[in-house]
Amino acid sequence: RVGKYVSIGANYQVLPKMKLPIYSATATSFLIDVYGRLHPFGGAFYLSFGGGYQETRGTASAGAIGAEGELSSPVLTASLGWFWMWEDGFGIGFEPLGLSVPVGAGNSTTRLTGDATLVEAATTFSDLKKQVDDTVDQIGKYPVPQFNLVRIGLLF
Repeated sequence: RVGKYVSIGANYQVLPKMKLPIYSATATSFLIDVYGRLHPFGGAFYLSFGGGYQETRGTASAGAIGAEGELSSPVLTASLGWFWMWEDGFGIGFEPLGLSVPVGAGNSTTRLTGDATLVEAATTFSDLKKQVDDTVDQIGKYPVPQFNLVRIGLLF
């Protein structure tokens, strides 16, 4: 905390491997950002704004053929929450409302995995590539709401 009304910090978040209901590919994502917090009342309540980097990875397979893809982009973050800090530097809080917004087009790649003949690979890979790209795009290119039930921090 820098004074009574401002604090700064860094954040690392992971979205565990998941499958979106409308796509058959699985995806995982992580986000790293640096943020500033404004404590308008000088207490635990804050409004936070930051910026960083987000990477989303997806996979899909059909038999021996698979596709892997990733999308990385800069991201802006905003949130509101409460964070209490003790004198020993330990802190705990929660964020009921947050949003991460990818900015820019991002860098996207998709590649073939597995073992198959060229003809099998060509037809199956285009379907798998679409599944992976759609899944990664859904998570990596659009704003994602955030809810942090528990935030733990250490001042050092």
